[in-house]
Amino acid sequence: MNKEDYYKIYPPVVPIIERFPGLIDLTKPLDVILEESGVEVSTIDFPSIMGLCVKKGSRSFIGYKEGVAPHIKEEILLHEVAHLVLHDENTLCLIGDMVSKLEIEAWRVAAVILIPEKYKFEIDKEDDYCINNYLVSQEEAIRSPMLIHIRNSMSI
Repeated sequence: MNKEDYYKIYPPVVPIIERFPGLIDLTKPLDVILEESGVEVSTIDFPSIMGLCVKKGSRSFIGYKEGVAPHIKEEILLHEVAHLVLHDENTLCLIGDMVSKLEIEAWRVAAVILIPEKYKFEIDKEDDYCINNYLVSQEEAIRSPMLIHIRNSMSI
C-alpha cells in the first residue's frame, strides 16, 4: 500500500505514515521504528492503564503495559503514535474511553495500519471465545477482536 491507498481508507493515517514511513511495510519491529525516529518506548506498570504517551516540545515517550502479548503491544503502540502525531500535547486520553472522538480516531489509525484490508472471519463456537476470536491474516499476524471490529466497521 502507498500513501494514497491509506488516504482513501482513512485520511488521518497520512500524517502518521509521513512522520514514520517505516509503518507502511512494518519490516522492523514497531518499537524499533519509533525509537529510530526519536520516540522513547518502554513498559509501564500501572494496573489499569494499557498505554500512554507524553510529548513535550520535541521529546516523545510511549509506554505500554508490561507483559502484554506482542500483537497487543503493536496495537497499543500504534494507537499511542496516533495521539502523538494528531493530538495536542496537553490532551489526556485514556485507552478504554471509547466514547472519546480522540480515542476512536487513534484506534482507527491503528486498525488501518495493522489491518490494511478488511478480513472476514468466523468464530469457532465450540471453543473459548476469548482465545479463538482472533484474526490471523495471510502473514500470520494476530489481531484483537476489538481492532478487527473497528477495521471492519470502516467503509473501505
